[in-house]
Amino acid sequence: MTYQEKMEAIIRIQKSDIEKLDENLKTILGLLSDDKESTIRSGVAATLIDFVDDFSKNILMKLANDKDYLVRVEAVDSLGYFHFQDVYKLLKKSINDSHYLVRGYAIYSMTCVGIKIQIKHNLIIQIINNSLEKEKNLFVKLSCYHSLYDLGHEKCFHNIISIFKSKNYRNRCAVINVLNHILSNENYLEMKKFLIKNIDKESTNAVLSSMKNLLDRIEKNYVII
Repeated sequence: MTYQEKMEAIIRIQKSDIEKLDENLKTILGLLSDDKESTIRSGVAATLIDFVDDFSKNILMKLANDKDYLVRVEAVDSLGYFHFQDVYKLLKKSINDSHYLVRGYAIYSMTCVGIKIQIKHNLIIQIINNSLEKEKNLFVKLSCYHSLYDLGHEKCFHNIISIFKSKNYRNRCAVINVLNHILSNENYLEMKKFLIKNIDKESTNAVLSSMKNLLDRIEKNYVII
């Protein structure tokens, strides 16, 4: 198969409405997970998020240790939907990865898996706080605050929005993505206030667009007092 044929095969699977991989598709994805091109391996990791079974889990756990950090990012992100003890243990290791993106995605996926398999919240919180103590990267810190918020630490809302002060627009985009995820009856007023305060100061189109979309979502779905 050529590179283009491999990518087309991955895209076809992603766009299909199948709920379970048959043996033929498993063979194809298994072979592609060992492809020499990192974009192909990354595509496999992104695809397997929709097929939670032992086959997908084993492939993703392998790709979580890939030499390419973008492949590892996709793998640990997808593993957040695989609620198994061995996945939780792997993600705990991945939060010490050398690349900040892997650490960030691994922390949130670990939290999601930990909650689902009923790991005691105080144990997950301890792991997150240990990461926060040594972490300098703002994206990873944001992931920690997001995780803590999901674990019931609502005061972390202010830690989340504090990262919007970052000069890196990617971090500001990430903040809006988190706000989209945690939007609720309890925080929509404070979130709306934050958006209105900062929207006229934002100059990056990607961030501005995300802010406007979130503001529209709030106004359409919540009664504004």
